[in-house]
Amino acid sequence: MNLKTIIIISAVFITTNIHGQNSWQDELEYGTYSIGFKTIHIEDYSRPYIKESDSIYSPRPMQISVWYPMAMNQKNTPITFGYLLSLEETVETLQKISLSDASKPSDKYLDYFKGDKIEHIFNKPMKAIFDATQLKGSFPLILYGSSQSSSGYDNALLCEQLASHGYIVATVASKGAYSRPMPFNEEGAEAQTRDLEFLYGYMHNFPSVDIKNIGTVGFSFGGLNMVTFSLKNKNVKAMVAFDGSIPPGYPILQSYNYIDIKEFNSNFLGFLGDKSYLNNYPLFDDVSLTDIYLLKLNKLDHLDFSSFNITILEQPNYVYKAYTDMANLTVQFLNQNFKKGNTFDESIKNYSKEIYADLRQKKSNTHPKVVKAKFINYINKYGIDKGIEVYYETKKDFPEYRLFDYKAFRDVGYLKMMEEDYDNAIKLYRVLLDAYPNTNDSYRRLGEAYMENGDYKPARELLTKGLEIAKGDSKRTFKAILKILDERDKNNKN
Repeated sequence: MNLKTIIIISAVFITTNIHGQNSWQDELEYGTYSIGFKTIHIEDYSRPYIKESDSIYSPRPMQISVWYPMAMNQKNTPITFGYLLSLEETVETLQKISLSDASKPSDKYLDYFKGDKIEHIFNKPMKAIFDATQLKGSFPLILYGSSQSSSGYDNALLCEQLASHGYIVATVASKGAYSRPMPFNEEGAEAQTRDLEFLYGYMHNFPSVDIKNIGTVGFSFGGLNMVTFSLKNKNVKAMVAFDGSIPPGYPILQSYNYIDIKEFNSNFLGFLGDKSYLNNYPLFDDVSLTDIYLLKLNKLDHLDFSSFNITILEQPNYVYKAYTDMANLTVQFLNQNFKKGNTFDESIKNYSKEIYADLRQKKSNTHPKVVKAKFINYINKYGIDKGIEVYYETKKDFPEYRLFDYKAFRDVGYLKMMEEDYDNAIKLYRVLLDAYPNTNDSYRRLGEAYMENGDYKPARELLTKGLEIAKGDSKRTFKAILKILDERDKNNKN
């Protein structure tokens, strides 16, 4: 949901008590770092885009915002709520906005922000300092995925809080594939996932980022697409979802033929607003390689999981109390994964029954010795025999976990064939056949390796079996190889 929608909701349905409305923010547990904030405007020239004010394609605009630990003793001005709202209006134009430019609402929001609301909401200072100098160091990277067609600030308070605990937090405005509207379907999901990957690539060169330590946080549709991002980038250690659209969007995940949901290996904390999803959360049932926690909130609606929304709209006290507890638990959860913190497990064990209706959790007692993304490198480093040993250990302990893709592992064996190292090629192709017994090419590869090694009997058995399950051109290939095998066997007997 974009900010314009939130504003309209508040104007129609809510009378805001602005005095004291934001005192709940004092309950957020901030860390020791001062916070800086900057926005980067860049374009993705590989993806065409039509701006609302235009009728022709142009490069895709990418508005990136970053919260980070800042160097001390700076006198820069803090950003305001209104500044973030003004940035929302420049998602497509990438117009540079100064703090003075954002001192009063634009015509679009002028009817809403009147009187004391300008001072107490629109111009309310935030914790982050505008364009502050970064603190030198090495800080884990947290990527934030926002809701549909959002500027990325729907949980700006949480992003500030994380930066105060020594994280660099980055987000990018979410848009549809070719224009701002973002549909809840595969096209919209793929568009945001690609934007997040662009953001991840950009942050590789951002100062002080520890790119080997990466986590994700997602709200609404962004929660669903962060699962996809984590499946495509296996170095994501931990993920938090604020009422992520994972159950209703699960068919989208299942439609992707380039990911296997069972390979999800990021420790996961999910806050849920719909009680029907607590025991119907397919990600919980499908993953086994990670610790996963699901907390169902009492009474909270979807928009209550956005700090932006509850800053604008006056809420019952239980909403503010619930949000601050979720934010504080998020910090503890990420600290446990990145900073050796030890308070999360205790907090989750004693979760507030007043705030949360229920908890589901399961912990992975073990993880594969080697994950899929690193298996080929493991073989190259420690040798084929060690790699095969890891394969069978993993198969025993994690029978549904596929340690390698067919083509990648096939090519390792092919290199040994080119080197005429047939003994090791046979070892590798045995594993390939074990992992992919229904692929006729597995029989062909192992059969050819035996044939080149002069072992004609097992070669014939394998090639004959492959011929039985082959179709079309593959069948003709098997017949040709068997003919070569017959000639060699005949010559060998003579």
